[in-house]
Amino acid sequence: MVSSLEKKIDETEKRYEEANRIGKEGLKQALEAESKLTQLKNAMQRLEEKLSDIESANLALQKQSQLNSSVKTLSEHISTPVAEETCVTPVKKFGTESDAILRRSFIERQLMRKRSETNQTIIIPLELLRHLKPAKFSDSQEYQMWQKRQLKVLEAGLLLYPSIPLEQNNSFATHLRDIVSNADSKPIDTGKNSDTMRTLCNSVVSLSWRSSNGTPTDVCYWADGFPFNMHLYTSLLQSIFDIRDDTLVLDEVDELFELMQKTWSTLGITLPIHNVCFTWVLFHQYIVTGQVEPDLLCASHAMLNEVA
Repeated sequence: MVSSLEKKIDETEKRYEEANRIGKEGLKQALEAESKLTQLKNAMQRLEEKLSDIESANLALQKQSQLNSSVKTLSEHISTPVAEETCVTPVKKFGTESDAILRRSFIERQLMRKRSETNQTIIIPLELLRHLKPAKFSDSQEYQMWQKRQLKVLEAGLLLYPSIPLEQNNSFATHLRDIVSNADSKPIDTGKNSDTMRTLCNSVVSLSWRSSNGTPTDVCYWADGFPFNMHLYTSLLQSIFDIRDDTLVLDEVDELFELMQKTWSTLGITLPIHNVCFTWVLFHQYIVTGQVEPDLLCASHAMLNEVA
């Protein structure tokens, strides 16, 4: 009986030693696997760093190539007409192919739609007030703020900075001032049967269709007074820069200029005025972006030669 018990003890010890050995081997294999996984992660990180270095080098080469050809390209753009008159375009263009296709498609649709319209007769803030209703906004406060902005645009163009001076006791100007003032406290009623909206339309149209000598005119003047028109036009020119990298210009800059040129008659812009505004926009963009893009400085210098 004793020998049988000793035999069982020996077998138990052997099983324990075997299990212990297997456990140690498993631990060793786990440590080796963890070590190999760490090495693999490090290798992947080094590979990503090398790819990033390659992309940075390619981008640097591309920017250097664009910089070398910037002045020459800009000079070619200066001599290229857009629509009826010459518009100068900057040299750098940016945007993924899919983004460019979407933007170009939208701009082309807008151009085709606008060709059949006489934009000289459209008073944009008034049309927005007539057709955009409170239901289009998230709440009444947002709608009131938007409505006040449109009225402020009309006030600036027709009352504060009109291209044709106002008569001292012009009744339409008085009505418009009253409406703008009252809108500070509550939104105006823009419904079809609204007396306020009817008065606003009559006042705006009457002030817009004045002429300097009192004769009938086929062009309305609501945004061509200085410096209001300059502020609007430079804001339009700012739209040529890409929002993801504001040192770069969109691929569709020529189409954008063609759209902007349709505002010249409304804003009282001529080619010399366009050149001055564009020169300022390019140089201002060079300054506000930290003076890191020499191409903008070259483009503004080339435009300055056109102005001179």
